[in-house]
Amino acid sequence: MPAPLSLDLRERVIAACRGNEGSYPEIAKRFQVGEATVNRWYNRFKRTGQIEPLKMGGRTKPLLNDEDLESIDLLMHDNPAFTVAELIAAFIAEGGPSMHPSTMKRALKKLGYTRKKTPPASRKSRPLA
Repeated sequence: MPAPLSLDLRERVIAACRGNEGSYPEIAKRFQVGEATVNRWYNRFKRTGQIEPLKMGGRTKPLLNDEDLESIDLLMHDNPAFTVAELIAAFIAEGGPSMHPSTMKRALKKLGYTRKKTPPASRKSRPLA
């Protein structure tokens, strides 16, 4: 991801908007930035008074905390043959949050477990043809 545009450029664009030196498209063309960029920067300046770029990126808060991971670890210890779907159902039954299978797979990987794709009872041997 590229770095934010310079503070100097932002200040000049805001000054041009405040000085009514043209429309957003004209100012955008003059400073070689997008029209939407001029719009965003100026509206943010009017709303908050800030010109500095916002922090880039960031992470969302994890769905599972340490207590949830301990609960999953105990479920796996008690039922090592659980598939991901069975594990999710058991975890929800214990009061855990609902989740996508990929979330559970990441949790299992973090705990050092690997999973089968199908339950043992539903697997059938196929003849080699």
